Parts: sequence; structure tokens; C-alpha cells
Amino acid sequence: MSRADAVDQLKQTWSILNGDIDAALEYGRHDNTPYAQRALVRAFFAAVEGLSYQMRQLTLASLEATDFLTEQEVHLLKEVRHSLDDKGRPRESVSFLPFPESLLFALRSYAKIHGAKFNVDRTQRGWQTFKHLVEVRNSVPIQKLPQRCSCPTQTNTHLWMRSTGGKLRSLPCFGHARRQMNTGGASLVRAPEVSSLATTARPKPSAQAGR
Repeated sequence: MSRADAVDQLKQTWSILNGDIDAALEYGRHDNTPYAQRALVRAFFAAVEGLSYQMRQLTLASLEATDFLTEQEVHLLKEVRHSLDDKGRPRESVSFLPFPESLLFALRSYAKIHGAKFNVDRTQRGWQTFKHLVEVRNSVPIQKLPQRCSCPTQTNTHLWMRSTGGKLRSLPCFGHARRQMNTGGASLVRAPEVSSLATTARPKPSAQAGR
């Protein structure tokens, strides 16, 4: 897949999943039931995980003429596992990365392929509440969402995601739209897809799940 195709897929995926968040929010404004709350949590994490996956695919599509990533990192991005079948022949199978660690890896790898270093700030309260919401998402079949899925929790997560996206966009490699290639030349690299991350988790405090 070319980088251009990967960018298009990321934008299309984000457009669809972001639309689902809007639909869940609108439904909850008119009928804020446990069902509406669970729908919002599902839509939110579908968008975050979808964006994370597409960023990893975009990173893979940007590997040409660079040596920024290690062999281990590339292997993890491909999400495959090699083993042997019952006849002793090599085989390849899917090996999904755990979430939310995969989100951290996607962000760091995406920045690294553009020649920058980026580490998500996990000291903020928003990261802790984000992990709590992951637990909530994993238990949404229950009748009522737990208290930890409260308005402050959602708001902290929202702010953390926006802050993380903003810091990624502020990296010099994106601000100057330029990176150094290992061939010795300079190549302009525009990354409009980064703007998607800064608008993730758009639910407003007035329409949070679990109110």
C-alpha cells in the first residue's frame, strides 16, 4: 500500500467512526439511557482503536527509504506471528497488539517514522481515566455503567486525548513539514492526517456517558 492510499484510508475511517460518535451523542441528548451511554463508550473506543490501527498502517506505508524503525518495531506493526504447522512448515498468523498499549506504540512509531521522538505523557490524570474507560468498555454488556464512567472521567480523557494530539502535531517534523531521508536528501512530508488525533474524543461534558 502506498502512503497516499494509507492516508486516504485513515481519513475515510476517521470520517465514518467520528460520525458514529456524533450519532451516539445525538441519541444520548434525547434519551440518556444506559443503552445510549454504552453506545457512546463503544463508539468512542471504536474511533480511537480505528485511528490507532490506521496510523500503524500509515507508518508501515512510510517505511520506504528510511531506517528510523527497528526490525522489531516493524514486526510489531505488521501484527503477525511466525510459527510452525503440524508438518514443520513455517506459517504466519495474526497477532493483535494489546490495547491501550497499541495506541502508545502507534503514536510513538508514527512520530519516529517522521524522524521525531514522541512519548505519550502518562503522568496526567487523563491517562489513568482513559485506562479506566477501557475497563468500562470491556464490561459494557452489564445493565448499568459503573460510577467511574462519570462526567469528570470522560472530561479528563477528552482533555488528555486532545493534549496528546496537540503535542504530536507540534513536533518540528510536522511543523516544518520536512524530514531527512537516509539517502542524504530532504523530502517534504505533509501530515494532515495528524489533525484527526487532536479532535478525537470530542464528547462534550454536557453529553457525557454516565451522567
